[in-house]
Amino acid sequence: MGRQAKLKRQRRQQRQNPPADSSTSRDQDADPTHFVERLEKEGYRIKSGPRCPEIPEDDEKPQL
Repeated sequence: MGRQAKLKRQRRQQRQNPPADSSTSRDQDADPTHFVERLEKEGYRIKSGPRCPEIPEDDEKPQL
């Protein structure tokens, strides 16, 4: 059996019997609160980080 035939057979089997695991892990990754909780468990602080400086709205000319 060739490589292409193996891949075709595997894809067909996956369509017929989708793994139940993959849909739940995708839902958890898509949830923004889960992402923040996971980062906080790893030691990162999302809300207390330093802010970037504001970008001026006016187009000022540079001083020479």
